Amino acid sequence: MSNPKLPTMIVTSFTAPSGNVPVKFSEERVASECRWKVSANFQVGVQLNPQFMGVDCSPYEYRQYIKGDVWLREWIGDKPVPTPHDPGNEGWFQVDAGTIEDRKKTFQIPRYAGLKSALSGLPMAPVNAVGLSSAWKEDGIIRGGDPMPYGYRSSAFSNGDINEQDTWRTAHKYELADTVSIGGTWRDSVVVLSQPLGRVNWIEVWIEIHFRGYVVELDAPGGAPKKVIAKKEWSVVKNNQAWWKRTVY
Repeated sequence: MSNPKLPTMIVTSFTAPSGNVPVKFSEERVASECRWKVSANFQVGVQLNPQFMGVDCSPYEYRQYIKGDVWLREWIGDKPVPTPHDPGNEGWFQVDAGTIEDRKKTFQIPRYAGLKSALSGLPMAPVNAVGLSSAWKEDGIIRGGDPMPYGYRSSAFSNGDINEQDTWRTAHKYELADTVSIGGTWRDSVVVLSQPLGRVNWIEVWIEIHFRGYVVELDAPGGAPKKVIAKKEWSVVKNNQAWWKRTVY
């Protein structure tokens, strides 16, 4: 008796943002602090064909890559707060700059070891630093000191937060909820070079972050990617009129 014919479609559904994900601004008071936050939320979903290879879809996983940068500056009235050690930047501060210690970086994206083979079509070059990078690196988070890149069956997690999920719901269904976020405390008394300047009442944020999502085939369950099955691209970009006024005191 011949074997039944297996379907050729591996991915039956792959959903991800299209184009630019909008950002939102929020404020809150926590104890004696007034805080601000700029964030963007998005979701990714992958449905593998449950009939493909019988019920075994373990050689197929999701990978997400990220690159970009975020800058911010504070304003007091109509003047940016100066950066005395880097006056040419006109008050701009680069988030996750190379001079910042890895453990203090805002975006706790793990280091990327890179790939040895170009066969998969994924970015190969390693990025030996935590945080954002101008080069493509594998996206994920650091939890309890451990790097946890997204999409792996072995390290998927769910903590009940609808904006932070990296979960294989079944052997054939993957769901990711991710958040790009930068925040801080409104400063009530700014002093630069012994000169009191006053209270910060505006924040300006320049964001340009790009994403690539891949459904990949591994060379073995738990192994290295050998082939891209499907690909999506999107961005979180806000670099025009990206300033917000303080309303919480």
